[in-house]
Amino acid sequence: MVMEGSSLCATGVSQILRLLSQPGGLELSKELVRTLLQAPKSGIAEAGTTISQLLHVLGEDWIPEKNEERRNQGVSEEEGEKREPLEECSGPVGQERGDLRPLPLGSRRALLHWVAAPVYVFARTHGQEEVMGALLRTLRCESEAELLRGPRSIFRAVMGVLKPDLSKDTWDKNPATKEVFSWTLQQVTRPWLSDHLDSVLAPALLISDDYRTENKILGVSCLNHIILNVPAAELCQYNRAHVVYHALYHHLYTPEADLIQAVLLCILDLLPVLEKQPVVTGESRQSNYCDDILQLVLTHMEMESKILLRRVYARNLTALVNRLGIKVAVHLKRLTRVIVQYLEVYDGPEEAARLAVLEVLQCTIQQAWPRMSCRLGVLLKSLLRLMYDVSTDQSLTPEPVKASLLKEATQCLLLLDRCCQRQVKVLLAGVQSSCTNSSMLECIARVQQGS
Repeated sequence: MVMEGSSLCATGVSQILRLLSQPGGLELSKELVRTLLQAPKSGIAEAGTTISQLLHVLGEDWIPEKNEERRNQGVSEEEGEKREPLEECSGPVGQERGDLRPLPLGSRRALLHWVAAPVYVFARTHGQEEVMGALLRTLRCESEAELLRGPRSIFRAVMGVLKPDLSKDTWDKNPATKEVFSWTLQQVTRPWLSDHLDSVLAPALLISDDYRTENKILGVSCLNHIILNVPAAELCQYNRAHVVYHALYHHLYTPEADLIQAVLLCILDLLPVLEKQPVVTGESRQSNYCDDILQLVLTHMEMESKILLRRVYARNLTALVNRLGIKVAVHLKRLTRVIVQYLEVYDGPEEAARLAVLEVLQCTIQQAWPRMSCRLGVLLKSLLRLMYDVSTDQSLTPEPVKASLLKEATQCLLLLDRCCQRQVKVLLAGVQSSCTNSSMLECIARVQQGS
């Protein structure tokens, strides 16, 4: 079986080289390679072996060290052309094509330049690591990232190969296409990706608009990579950034925790592109994109009962509060209501939601401290209730988690005391005289001692 497969591969390479040795045979060779890659009759593994051998033959004169060795031996390029790859190639391939005419160096390089992108797509689609390794060795690249970036990048050619399968009517017919596109896109970063923005943005939007959650997440991750690696000026040109924003905003109505997490992270990276950091002025303030996102997130948080979604919203709320700065005071009434609601609800041994909301409260106090005195009573009661519940909790919550909750709640009390003219210490004095719980007394003492 090994000999039969080897002979079959050798025959395929010989056919390609025989066509290439003929006048005008370059286009015929391309067609034969295209057929081999798209519909291999002998199987994926055999086709991969054939392509690897073809790359070895075509790449002989591509290697700088080989040409330097020839010059040192006094062999001219014309003589090298006649020897390579007909005389120096041993094994079944060399035996099969011993009667071939010498292959012009220009034709070999032209075919190698053309096959690089289709071979890359073939290797990535079918998981042919040997083929990918052969391609990287032939083109003298250390990694796929190097192959897809820089002056000798084949990224544009790869996108040309993928383009027919990334249209609105064809992208979901071949599941491997979107994976190849996503992987290839992730390898290209600043400053190279901006040159290919038009060719990658449309497929990413198309994939993110699918009805299947896994495709939505994949598309959103592609959009996030584009946002992070393309200059803001180019994203804003032709309203590209606004198109991406509206596509992402639409996904915030989806009750899928993983998708919401990916979308919120992507939007947080997009907001600096859409708008400048808020600046405090005497003028009346206009609502912006961050306000819209925060309002929608707070609406969902108030009505949400699923633990996973509550954790996702709470985890990302801090970044929105920090972005708005002092202007989060516009949303303080609703934000306080959400914080109090979340602090009241136990969400499992990890207490991820309550810990995240305590961080939100700390950021809110720091950003909107001039307005916190009017919310002091509500927040103080909520924090004391939380501390008492945690101190008396007999559930499976680990002790380190309880300690973290008490520590963060105490930090909130300290921040409130600083921005409310030490009113917290006065109010806690009455609690301290009537409380018997040692954990709570320890936290209250820490607040009383705080400067």
